[in-house]
Order: sequence, then structure tokens, then C-alpha cells
Amino acid sequence: MRAASFVVNGPDNQRAEISVVPLSEQAGSDLDNFNRWRAQLGLPPAEPAELERSVQQVEIGGQQGRLIEIAGASSDGKPMSRIIVAMVQRKGITWFFKMMGDGALVAAQKPVFISFLGSVQYAD
Repeated sequence: MRAASFVVNGPDNQRAEISVVPLSEQAGSDLDNFNRWRAQLGLPPAEPAELERSVQQVEIGGQQGRLIEIAGASSDGKPMSRIIVAMVQRKGITWFFKMMGDGALVAAQKPVFISFLGSVQYAD
């Protein structure tokens, strides 16, 4: 299912993974996906209003897309995790670009991730 995967290594063994996944338009509702990502961070489901507050506009390969950032809570002495997901629909496919990992590393790499999104090109 993944079109691409990358690993970002940071200081002190910090790590984040970036994945690119194209899915059919029936990839689930935005709220379903938002709550799935929240669950990956150990967070409870959110209401639609929280999703709307979390969405930012971002350019992905020359098209307008949406970006969502979710920070998890620290637990059991483990550092906080963070997810940044960008998504765009193109020719009946929803493309998901997701960075997940150590919260500090993901936050620090957000500008690089956004730059990557702007550089995306699709092979037809």
C-alpha cells in the first residue's frame, strides 16, 4: 500500500517515520482518520469541531491539501509522540503523507516536511 517510506533519525536516538500512501476515495471520513491517528497516540476520539480546529491548508504537489498535526501525551517516562498528516485528492485517489515519531523531532522537521509536500510530483 505504501508508495514510499523514509526514516528521519535525530539526536539522542530520536526517530520519525514518513510514509506516502495512496488510497481510493473511500479511504474513510476525515473524522474517522483523525480519530484513528489519535488512537495511535493513545488519545481518545475527538468531536468534529476539534478536527476542524486542527486542519491547516498546505500545498501538496501544486494542489491545495489539508494538514493535521496531533501531539500525544508523555507516558511511562516515554517521550511525547507526534503525528503530522497531509492529504490531497487527485484523480480519484486520496494521497496521505504521514510523519510519526518522537514529538520533538517531528516538530523540528515540520518545515522540511512541508517543503517536501510542495515538491511532490506524480507520475501519470
